[in-house]
Amino acid sequence: VGIPTLTDILKELEKPGRDPRQQIEEFEFDSRVNSVDDLIEGIRLGKFLGVGLDVYEEETGNVFQDRSDEIMEHSVTARLLSFPNVLVTSHQGFYTMEALEAIAETTLQNMVDAQNGVSTGNDV
Repeated sequence: VGIPTLTDILKELEKPGRDPRQQIEEFEFDSRVNSVDDLIEGIRLGKFLGVGLDVYEEETGNVFQDRSDEIMEHSVTARLLSFPNVLVTSHQGFYTMEALEAIAETTLQNMVDAQNGVSTGNDV
C-alpha cells in the first residue's frame, strides 16, 4: 500500500466505530495452518475478520496472466476470491523503488515499441 493510501486508511480508522480491531479478539497465528486449504477452512468457519494475501502456494499459474476470459473451475485463486473478506494483491511485497523504476521503464519501452510497430514480447 502506498503512503497516501495508508494515510487515508488510518484517517478513516480514527473515526468513531470504524476500527474493527476494537471489536475482535487478538489473533495469534495457529501453527496448524500449513496450507491454503487450512486457510480456506478457517475462512469458511469464520475464524478470520479478513485475510490479505500477497503470495500463496499454487499461485504460479495465475501470476502475470490475463485470465479474465476463462472460467477457473478448480482454482485456489477463484476459491479465495469468492470470499468477501479476502483480498489478494499482486505481489505488493515487491513495491520498492527498484521495482517501480523497472515497471516504468518497461511500460515506456512498450509504448515506444508499440508506436514503432515492434513486438515487445510483453503482449497480453
